[in-house]
Amino acid sequence: MVEYNKTKWDEEFAASVVANQQSVQEQNRQNPESDFFERERTRKSWGFKRILALVLVATLALGSSIGFGFRFAGLGDTEPQQTQPGQYYIQSETLQQVDYKADVANDIPDIVARLEPSIVAITNQQIINSFFYGEINRPASGTGVVFNISADDVLIVTNNHVVENSQGLTVAFDDEHTAEAELLGADVDADIAIIKVKKADIDNAILKDLKPVVFGNSAELRAGELAIAIGNPLGYTDTVTVGFISGVNRKFQMSSGAYMSLIQTDAAINPGNSGGALLNGRGEVIGINTVKIAETSVEGIGFAIPINEVKPIIEQILENGHVSKPYLGIYGEDVPKDIAKLYNVKEGVVIREVERDSGADQAGLQTGDIITAVDDQTPVTFEDIVFAIKAKKVGDSLKITYYREGKSIDVEVILKERKAD
Repeated sequence: MVEYNKTKWDEEFAASVVANQQSVQEQNRQNPESDFFERERTRKSWGFKRILALVLVATLALGSSIGFGFRFAGLGDTEPQQTQPGQYYIQSETLQQVDYKADVANDIPDIVARLEPSIVAITNQQIINSFFYGEINRPASGTGVVFNISADDVLIVTNNHVVENSQGLTVAFDDEHTAEAELLGADVDADIAIIKVKKADIDNAILKDLKPVVFGNSAELRAGELAIAIGNPLGYTDTVTVGFISGVNRKFQMSSGAYMSLIQTDAAINPGNSGGALLNGRGEVIGINTVKIAETSVEGIGFAIPINEVKPIIEQILENGHVSKPYLGIYGEDVPKDIAKLYNVKEGVVIREVERDSGADQAGLQTGDIITAVDDQTPVTFEDIVFAIKAKKVGDSLKITYYREGKSIDVEVILKERKAD
């Protein structure tokens, strides 16, 4: 038989029951009529109470037996867990104690203090066309991230839309120290640009504490991880917002028309945050903030360019001054399943135009062909084709399966370099 040991809680509960019974008896002595009704209720409910008591005893014995069996098998924790304020526990085989407050929440100010000098404010004297006034100068603001410090220059990565159409770039390292910057190169489709500031133009007090950020690995991100955004929304420098990674590999069409695979976060991203850093819980840069869904019905949906997408762009700009990109050479339109069934054609992408001397042209693709598979992936959409090309380099081949005049044909298309325009 399993013995049940009374706890302090049992003693307190029993004492409260006795006190309650004494209170009821005192009331009954003062009111005999209520005592009569109490005896009647007790008599009528005795059968139910007896059954309930038997069930509780059986349950207690069974639970204790099971608990003993788990301990005997080594599957339970034999030591009682003492909960302390500010500590939380994850249920596991070993019941490991995790103090989230110490591991995460207290680290955020330290991360921010370490990274703030490397997150700078950018002011762009943009030239825009006005219907009434023609070309006018309109300052625009954004954020940049210091990623490299060479012997002569400080290199900063930001969004292309922060620095485009510029007639002058200024970088503010804090509220008192600014310097002129120069555009080194940009990728319009990916919305990434690199600018530099000469070290000779930066105050020595700033240079002393300025350090490049550390890039993380955005391929390892999972939904639910901590996300910290640092930027200059609405001109408020060094603004910190904290949230989580809401999703990864979110397909998004940029304002340039290009398709991107982005990180989704609920850390607040507002105008001025563009080009700033999205950090993980270790203070590594995992993304460059770029887009917020600005609709009255939407709250807490922002996007960042994965840092693994940014790194090769940085390398190409620094080596070549531009980004070399492969392209297929077609303009197309999706043929979804319902439309294909309605017109008795193949599901896929119908080619509307083939660019002369492109890889598609040299492989024999024609207007009216329906692409049904890319690298054996089927069914296929225009977006699928775009992302298949993004995974390639100039000179790589892409297997295209297309349908023409009742026949399915396979070709290998050599991807050429897309022109800068």
